[in-house]
Amino acid sequence: MLQMECRLCGKVKPVNETFTLLGQVFCRFCIKRELEARRGRIIEPGDVVQNVDATVCHWCRSDFGNQTLPGLGGFPTCGPCERSARNRTFPRWIKALFALLVGLAVTSLVRDSRFITAAFYSFQATRAYREGRFDDAAAKMLQAAAYVPDSPIYDYKKSHYLAAQLVRENRPEEALPLLEKCRFQRDDGLTRRRFVHANPEVPNLELIALALQAFDRREWSKMVSAANQLVSSSDRHADNEYCAAFAYASRHRAQGNRDDRKAAEYHLQEARRLGDTRFLNREKLELLITKELGNGET
Repeated sequence: MLQMECRLCGKVKPVNETFTLLGQVFCRFCIKRELEARRGRIIEPGDVVQNVDATVCHWCRSDFGNQTLPGLGGFPTCGPCERSARNRTFPRWIKALFALLVGLAVTSLVRDSRFITAAFYSFQATRAYREGRFDDAAAKMLQAAAYVPDSPIYDYKKSHYLAAQLVRENRPEEALPLLEKCRFQRDDGLTRRRFVHANPEVPNLELIALALQAFDRREWSKMVSAANQLVSSSDRHADNEYCAAFAYASRHRAQGNRDDRKAAEYHLQEARRLGDTRFLNREKLELLITKELGNGET
C-alpha cells in the first residue's frame, strides 16, 4: 500500500484516502476545509481528483505491497477479481426473463408473420408500380391483400394497381369500379383520405378511364369534359395532354368542328413536349389521333 502526506495536517494517509487539488495533496478531511476556504473561486472540472493506489485492488481491497495491479474499467484489479468479473454469470432470474422475452418475440413473429409477408409483397408491388410494371404491381398487391384481407390500405392499393393495368390495356369498364374504391365517400374516410393523399395519381387515373369509356360509347362531350378536367389539374403529365388531344380529335372527326381540331393539335404538341406517358400507350395514341384528325401529320 502506498501512502501520501497531507499538505495541511501533515498526516500520512493511504493514497486511496487522499485527494489532489491543483497539484497539492490533501486528506479527506482537509480537502473539505480547503474547498470551503476557496468558496467563491472558480474551480474547473478536473482540478480535484481522488488519488488511486495502483497496489490495492479496487474490488476486494487486497493490498499487494509495491506490486502495481493491472487496470479493469480504469481501476486496479487483482487476478481473482479480474477472472470473476470477466467470467461473471447472470442470475437465474435474468436468464429466465431473457428466455421469456425471446419466447414472446418468437411467438409474436409466428403469429404476425402474415403482416410481415404482406408488407414484403406490398413493398415489391410499390416498387414495380413506380417503375411502370403495372402487371407485376397488381400481382404482388393481390398477394399482399390475400395475407391481410382486413386491411383497407392493401385493398385500396390492390384496386389502384389493378385499375392502372386495366387502363393501360384499354379496359375502362373494368377499371372504373376499382377506382371508385379510392374515393372519399365511405365509412373509413380517414384511411381513404390518407391513401389518396399518398397516391395523387388516382383521381387523374379515374378521369382517364372515364374519357376512354366515353370514347367507347361515342359520348364525345363527356370525353372532352373528362379531358378538360385532366389538363386543368395541377399535375402536368403527358397522359393528360394525350387524353385531351385524343378527346378533341375524336369529337372533331365526329362533328367536324375546327376549334376541336386546333385544340387537339395544341394538346398533342404539349403531350410531345412533356415526353413519355405513364398509363397510356403513347405510340398507339399518336396513330389514333393522327387518324382522327384525318391527315398524315399533325
